[in-house]
Amino acid sequence: MTFSLEQILQLFAIACEKPEEYGRPISHWTARELADEVIQQGIVETISPRHVGRLLNEADLKPHQSQYWLNPPRPSIRRKGQRDLRSLPECD
Repeated sequence: MTFSLEQILQLFAIACEKPEEYGRPISHWTARELADEVIQQGIVETISPRHVGRLLNEADLKPHQSQYWLNPPRPSIRRKGQRDLRSLPECD
């Protein structure tokens, strides 16, 4: 089955959100949970967890490795002469 770019982007958008926002009692998305969610949302009629995993892999998205902090980690203290990496341009 072929999916439109819009459908794939909607899958990615859900993958980047916390599962709790969709009423899921899990801390991280799995391919199976994402497949179930996009079907429940009516984004696609059917999709296998394996295909969801392939799409996420192609986009280099890893929702199962995302981390959330109540308080963000403190930046490390720079030594004299070290460059501040936050001042470098971001790569896409």
